[in-house]
Amino acid sequence: METEEKKASILFVDDEPAILSGLRNLLRKKRNIWDMQFAEGSVKALEILSQRKFDVMVTDMRMPEMDGAALLAKVRELYPDMVRIILSGHTNAQDIIRSVPVAHRFLSKPCDPELLQNTVERTLALRQRLRAQNIREILGSVDRLPVLPQVYHEISALIADEKTSAEQIARVVEKDPGVSAKLLQLVNSAFFGLPQRITTVERAVTQLGMSTIHGLVVSSAIFDLFSGDESGFSLTDFQQHALAVGRLAKTMASREKDEVFVSGLLHDLGKLVLLKNLPQKFREIMARLKSGAALWKDVEHEIIGCSHAELGASLLELWGIPETVVEAVACHHQPKAAALEKFEAPALVYLANELINGRSVDQADLERWGVQQKFKEWQELAEKLGGKGR
Repeated sequence: METEEKKASILFVDDEPAILSGLRNLLRKKRNIWDMQFAEGSVKALEILSQRKFDVMVTDMRMPEMDGAALLAKVRELYPDMVRIILSGHTNAQDIIRSVPVAHRFLSKPCDPELLQNTVERTLALRQRLRAQNIREILGSVDRLPVLPQVYHEISALIADEKTSAEQIARVVEKDPGVSAKLLQLVNSAFFGLPQRITTVERAVTQLGMSTIHGLVVSSAIFDLFSGDESGFSLTDFQQHALAVGRLAKTMASREKDEVFVSGLLHDLGKLVLLKNLPQKFREIMARLKSGAALWKDVEHEIIGCSHAELGASLLELWGIPETVVEAVACHHQPKAAALEKFEAPALVYLANELINGRSVDQADLERWGVQQKFKEWQELAEKLGGKGR
């Protein structure tokens, strides 16, 4: 006897009955593949959640008793593997800053029906790939990422100076993968309604504006000031390695240089996820690495069942970062997984990472990408940039 495939479940929350009725009509065609429920306000939503689980929640921001940010904070605590989406017609800097730690995606009202459906479908597809419950919970519980105090204070000082340009702030933000990733998450949200996806830090800073950047950076709810880790992990070394890979990949690229730089900068973001959300497992990984010549990704698979590349790419995808960056992060240890013939972002980041780490590269790959003549020059540049990380 065949078992019926379980429908994806989505809970929509709004305090206005007319809005919920409009969503019902808007999504009527999805009734056969989505199990949808509609809750009038946060209290009703929590009542429904106490009785059953959902894959995705889509909630309004401004509601009485408990607003969307507070509701999603509660949901993150109780149901960390649920995808959380803000759908709101009222946005200001304060609401945005409160939403960033608890929402994976941000959509604005009135929302284009196709955009809403595509956003939900993309998050559901990611959940389907992340079959392991513990991996979904790791990603769902990510709220803050570690940042070095000196980077935090440097950004704060620049923002306080009225003469500071967006370019100056971007150069400092680019030192830190965690801050860069959060800014890209926000600027690519529908809150800003930009016609094109943004994959450069400088454009993100320009579009967000100084007040929003200031609110994000100084908010203790967004970043953890990193004071050290007893496992021996160095966030300074981590940042130097990420920056070196990004710079080398950008130098090697013939086009989309800034996008390639960001892909390289974020390639190891999954390590920050492990450091922040699985500290004990992270210490186990570090202890194993110190005892031999094993690679990060191999030890991670043994201890947690996936690699930092998978974790980082999945988080970026959940946050709505453009797919070109997600793919490069996901494949930076195995470019063949991207099925590439051309020398594109995944291959560039992979090769930059291998060169910075001083590892050998398959000559067949260099020939396929047509870059064997430039390889020696790039090796020499990698030695100057430094930043080894494994």
